[in-house]
Amino acid sequence: MGQIVKFFGWLLICIALTLVIFGHITMVFIYSFDYLWQTLFPKNPSVISSIWFIFGSVIPGGALWLVGFVIEKFGQREDAADAKAEAEAKAEAEANRSSISDQTPQAES
Repeated sequence: MGQIVKFFGWLLICIALTLVIFGHITMVFIYSFDYLWQTLFPKNPSVISSIWFIFGSVIPGGALWLVGFVIEKFGQREDAADAKAEAEAKAEAEANRSSISDQTPQAES
């Protein structure tokens, strides 16, 4: 399950970055390089730079990827605990089986 969530996290990161990159490239084709430069480094302090959108586009995908990573780690711990419990159960069953076979009388031929 963790791998699936991590995959969607990577997918979201890649889609967001692709949209931001191609959005900025088409900005040059539609307007001009000066307009792109103005959106990247605005002279007006009240205007948000598009660099923040580049960094902000990674946040949702990164958060989703991190959730998948945590799910994988908890899943590995759970699998290790299940394997340990299964090994203990097998050892206990083997001990019970050997003690039962010691108690039953063997037929002599």
